[in-house]
Amino acid sequence: MKRDGKNAGAFLATIMCLTFICGMTLPLLAQAADTTPPVTNASVSGTVGNNGWYTTTPTVSLSATDAGGSGVAHTYYRINGSQLITYTTSFTLPDGSNSLLFYSVDNAGNTEPTISGHNSIVINVDTEKPTMNITIKGSIINGYYNGTATLNLTARDNVSGISSISYSYDNTNWNSYTGNVTLKDGSYTLYYGCYDNAGNAYNNSTTLQVFNPEIDFNPTCNKWYTDVSSFNIYFILPPSGDVDHVDFAFNDPKSTWHHSNDSTVYPIYHSAQGNTTIYYRAVSASGLMGNMKSVWYGIDTVAPTIGVSFDGEYSKSKGWFSSDITVHLNVNDPGPVTTEYSWDNSHWSTYSGPFKVSKGSSRTIYFRTTDLGGRSASGSQFIYFAPTTMNQGAMSDSVWINGVTYSGNPTATTSPTTAPTAMPTSMPIPTPVLQPSPTATPDVSTGSGDPLAIAILIGVLAFLGIAAAAVYLFVFKPK
Repeated sequence: MKRDGKNAGAFLATIMCLTFICGMTLPLLAQAADTTPPVTNASVSGTVGNNGWYTTTPTVSLSATDAGGSGVAHTYYRINGSQLITYTTSFTLPDGSNSLLFYSVDNAGNTEPTISGHNSIVINVDTEKPTMNITIKGSIINGYYNGTATLNLTARDNVSGISSISYSYDNTNWNSYTGNVTLKDGSYTLYYGCYDNAGNAYNNSTTLQVFNPEIDFNPTCNKWYTDVSSFNIYFILPPSGDVDHVDFAFNDPKSTWHHSNDSTVYPIYHSAQGNTTIYYRAVSASGLMGNMKSVWYGIDTVAPTIGVSFDGEYSKSKGWFSSDITVHLNVNDPGPVTTEYSWDNSHWSTYSGPFKVSKGSSRTIYFRTTDLGGRSASGSQFIYFAPTTMNQGAMSDSVWINGVTYSGNPTATTSPTTAPTAMPTSMPIPTPVLQPSPTATPDVSTGSGDPLAIAILIGVLAFLGIAAAAVYLFVFKPK
């Protein structure tokens, strides 16, 4: 029995050893047989806006499987090139364009390869709304924009960028904003907004009033009139009712301003001859004054007159000019005229200002002028120059100006001749005056009295004497 017990114990020990060995060996055999890498999938939850952008913070979950049988050991991920993180639970992504890399490793040591578009992806996130600024430029008086207002819109988005900017006057019909918008007179509720590329929107509104009435006139201004039998200037106010009255002044904005008493039409009785400028400004019920503007009109119902005058040396006693002259044609008319002159009453030149006539033969100048109504005036004048000879010909020209003829010509008289002064028959001969001879300058460039040459000569002779004495002492002197 003791022997059998020993056999049973040995058998049991053998079984336990085999079980341990199999438990250790079979997993190793299974791992050695797994050559397939695991596969990791990502699940992203969040609100997707335009162009694939997430407009809420997305949550990313990773899950991995291993078809090789050894099982998934670890899953890793990296955001925007940062440090590699071991995945344990889902995570979120910040605003911006996020580059996400993830992969797994199985128990056999197989590493999942990186495949673009599968476990290397880009997730765009923009959870912020864009911002906008509105700028309205114009002159404000009593809460109104006086004249016109210029609207400028700017938008900004720091993540996905601005997609579009628009504005509306009724919050229903929207206009794409492409640049400054000019607002004329009226009351506005202005709506404005923008979108970013992710689809996030910004909206706002503001109210403003612009006062810029366009006042018309009847009849048309900025022109001349030659018939004022039924002439009156009328203000025609805009139908909006914003204008209470019009203030106006004639010819000088610093003069007296008149006040119209009609909110629709107001006549101006000002029919003076000539050019008249009207300065005016519209006034609202609240007292707001519009920009001062001006128009003009001209009235010419009078026929012109014309005359001539001369500048030059004139002798009343003789009736002639003894110098060149300047001709002036003097026209009197309330409005524009066309003025001409001629020397033969056939060929005419336009008069644009005073002109010069050189002294010479006497002649007649013809002149005429015409106004806008076709009314004209004309005349002529004989120009009498001092004769250079006694025979200058008969002078029978008549003078007529503005339809009136004047006759008679001045009578030429002989100019006095001054006798020349006689020259003497002989002229004294002048006595010549002797001039002292210039003192000669001694010539110092020749001769033998140069001290420098003498000194050199003495030095040479001394040197030769010393040399002769030395030769004698050392060569010929007996020892």
